[in-house]
Amino acid sequence: MGSVQTTLVQIASDEDVEALVGRIPHLGEGQIVVSVQDDSSVLLTAAEFSRLLTAARAAHVSLSISTNDHLRRELARMLGWSVGDRPAEPPPRATDLPEPEQHTTADLASYIPVQFPPSVQPGSGPHRTQTGTVILDAAVPHTAAPAETRPPTRWNPPAPRPDDRQGTADLPPAGALEVRGRRLAIAAAVAAPIVVLAVVAGLLYYLLPSATVTLVPKERAISATLTYGVAAPGNNVDIALPPTTISATVTFDRTIQTTGERFVDDGTASGTILLTNPTTQPIVVPAQTQLKGANGMTYITQADATVPPADPYTSLSIGSATVNVVAASAGLAGNAGPSVVLGQLPDGAFYNNRNAISGGTRKRIAVVSPADTAALTVAAKQYFAAQLDPALKKQVTGSLVMVPGSEKAQPMTIQFDKQAGVDGTTITAHASQTTSASVFDPSKLAAAARDEVGRRLAAQASGPFVLLAPSVKIGNPTPTNQAQTAFSIQASGTVRAVISPQERSALASQLVGKSLSQADAIIGAMGDVASHTVAEGPSWLPRKMPDIVSRIQVVITNGGQGNANP
Repeated sequence: MGSVQTTLVQIASDEDVEALVGRIPHLGEGQIVVSVQDDSSVLLTAAEFSRLLTAARAAHVSLSISTNDHLRRELARMLGWSVGDRPAEPPPRATDLPEPEQHTTADLASYIPVQFPPSVQPGSGPHRTQTGTVILDAAVPHTAAPAETRPPTRWNPPAPRPDDRQGTADLPPAGALEVRGRRLAIAAAVAAPIVVLAVVAGLLYYLLPSATVTLVPKERAISATLTYGVAAPGNNVDIALPPTTISATVTFDRTIQTTGERFVDDGTASGTILLTNPTTQPIVVPAQTQLKGANGMTYITQADATVPPADPYTSLSIGSATVNVVAASAGLAGNAGPSVVLGQLPDGAFYNNRNAISGGTRKRIAVVSPADTAALTVAAKQYFAAQLDPALKKQVTGSLVMVPGSEKAQPMTIQFDKQAGVDGTTITAHASQTTSASVFDPSKLAAAARDEVGRRLAAQASGPFVLLAPSVKIGNPTPTNQAQTAFSIQASGTVRAVISPQERSALASQLVGKSLSQADAIIGAMGDVASHTVAEGPSWLPRKMPDIVSRIQVVITNGGQGNANP
């Protein structure tokens, strides 16, 4: 008996199967050992095994399979193939054999040799703004300028003037008249000088005396105290001036990335389902048929599918068909590994996903969280705490002084372009805050106080008194509170009695012909005279006041502290 020829053929693709079918009739009688890799996609159905076996029998060739795949080995054994071990070295592929004619056959039932783990779709990771006028002199009439005090007038007897000659009377007879005439001439010569002297003496006694009365008006010291300050709570002062209000507004703008997130189902998983028919009648699986998966997800067929019947007698095949399915809802839950969507329909058809169903995704959406708005609010408050006070102090210019404790900040206003819970990758805050304070000008306040205290001092010089301007002294303001918004100021001065020209004229009239003691009594009775002196003359005349009012002069002096007033 001759040896049997053995041909080793490697099958890796559908093209290899077709090539082998065409070459079997040309190989002659012998044995063909078909080697197939475990991860190959061919020789997975009964139809493929039966097709090769039918071709081999027609050519009187025996078939043997060399594979480590347990399911391929069992399927080959069931269909009449010989089963051997896989050779250490791969045999030549069927495409390397002579070109045969082409044969086709219908697909038969298939099986799933290997279970693969489902693929994992990674999820997205988290993603990571007054003046006044001081009246120093009262509006009283000033007396005339003083004249120098004159010493008493000395009397110099006037030179005698010749009298007018008198007309002569009729003379007696010549002898008597002559004697008598001589006597009268002698008497007249003696009496005439005496009469002249008497007349002159009388005139001198009446006309020659003069007197100068010097009066020193009374003076007294006066003072005034004034409290003043800013019109503010707790300042109890005589005059209060309202402060000026200043304000400053600071704004805050900032944008930050949001930290909140939410996830939504995005892509919808899809794949293919293998339908198998173990019955001898075709089964139609209509579109939109719902298939339940072990993962709890429902998958919907996308087209009508007719599953051919099984052939348990001839080809021993099971009818099968493939249909596209889509998960009923989007998201990661729709993804399924092989054989997760597995079951039987009421009409008897079995369904199974040989391959993974994938494409379901989840999308991250950035969201504004309450923590984002809280963070911006805290940042705004910190910014205002650092910026409000300097901004307000910039308004205190020149000699202005801020009233301590008058600062008052308005409530902060803040607005967000998005509220918490709203989708967005960023959030922007715009905030503002206004602060105000009271200010005053101490120099202007002190000037107003000086004017007022001067007016009050001058008001004390009413009636017959006048305030002496050179005597007025106004002290420096003295704070009366710790905040230095209230002050006290003092003024002092001297007032002097005013003796009018009418009073001086009346006094002169009262002193006419009076003795010196009487004159002193009259002048001493004057309430507005502090002291006086009387100078009269000539000294060789009796000491008394002149009998002619025009010979009495009344003058005013300040007692050596100022100019006298006549």
